[in-house]
Amino acid sequence: MAHPALLFLVLACAGAARGFYLPGVAPADFRKNDLLAVKVSQLSSIKTQVPYSYYSLPFCRPDTIVSSAENLGEVLRGNRIENSPYVFEMMEPKLCQIACKIVLSQEGAKDFKEKIDDSYSVNMILDNLPMVIPVKRLDKEAPTLYLQGMHVGVKGWFVGRKDWSYFIHNHLSFLVKYNKDEHTGLARIVGFEVKPYSVKHKPDGDWKGNMTHLKTCNPHTRILVMSSDRPQEIEANKEIIFTYDVNFEESDIKWASRWDTYLSTPDDHWFYIVNTLMTVLFLSVMVAMIMLRTLYRDISMYNQLENQEEAQEESGWKLLHGDVFRPPVNADTLCVVLYWTPLHDVQGLRMEEGRHQDGLDVPWCCVPNILYPEHAPLGREILRGCASHHHVRTGFPVAWNLFATNLHRQLPRV
Repeated sequence: MAHPALLFLVLACAGAARGFYLPGVAPADFRKNDLLAVKVSQLSSIKTQVPYSYYSLPFCRPDTIVSSAENLGEVLRGNRIENSPYVFEMMEPKLCQIACKIVLSQEGAKDFKEKIDDSYSVNMILDNLPMVIPVKRLDKEAPTLYLQGMHVGVKGWFVGRKDWSYFIHNHLSFLVKYNKDEHTGLARIVGFEVKPYSVKHKPDGDWKGNMTHLKTCNPHTRILVMSSDRPQEIEANKEIIFTYDVNFEESDIKWASRWDTYLSTPDDHWFYIVNTLMTVLFLSVMVAMIMLRTLYRDISMYNQLENQEEAQEESGWKLLHGDVFRPPVNADTLCVVLYWTPLHDVQGLRMEEGRHQDGLDVPWCCVPNILYPEHAPLGREILRGCASHHHVRTGFPVAWNLFATNLHRQLPRV
């Protein structure tokens, strides 16, 4: 009889469970010649702080632009992740691959120049890793600094010209780092780097699409043949050929530690810390001075009253100072009504959760990002979306219930 009773107790205590999966947290294994799709993200700038879509500029486009699955956090950040014409094969280096050829219109050339003036950068993603540019430094502790994104282009002066000349980065040299398992032969991507160049390509013969041979680079050697006298300048009604290289390098970095290079910050941002502290201190002093002046003026006017008749003629909060803290007659009834009204909304949300699977338990998807900080960069959008979703749906009912509870405890009974 003990076993059926124990089984009944276990079944009675059992409840419905629901698992969840954070996109990008689970590792992806690749075999040789597997396709690697590079995705493009927003165009970002440190000057304007206004993001733009990658395809707002006349870059190379795939046959069909497909947006990746988005969450609320990506929408709040203005981040749009889409596919790109850059597709690699795992462990298969390629040189001088033609992405496309475009002819810049007057408006397209103007857009490129404006984005270069505003220091906009191109952001790409491979296996949920953002593209970075390695920069060498004279620092023994951190000899290499990784900058996220690459500039759309650069500008400079030619001798004899008065105006700026703008040049586009139309040749990208990618480096994909991977960690290979000796037993299974599967590889995991642990790094995604790029070195941008500006090259004025020249076709060797007639244009044959992606099969066209170029005089300025060779698909069989790593050396760029710079036969052109200048980089690719941005000019209206001029054609631009976009090319790329891809190379693969085996690395000792484990998949769980691949974010360490992105998160390393050897330099302390003392300027921003001091600037923030000074701003907070200045605003606090200013608010305190305004409050002290207001209270001092009101107290001085109140002390100068000569009789009760003048006091009755006053306006503002002084007319209500005797009634503000007067308790209501039915304090218990008021508190009960205030407490139970928002609970109906919460119960409605719980019923909705059973139908849509996205109710009050959604914020628990933020817990793995807190417990496993190495995945935190992957879950920034998820964390932001969960927090916003949870705050909007439950913040008001919970705050109102707390207000009703405190009101019931503080109100005196009449």
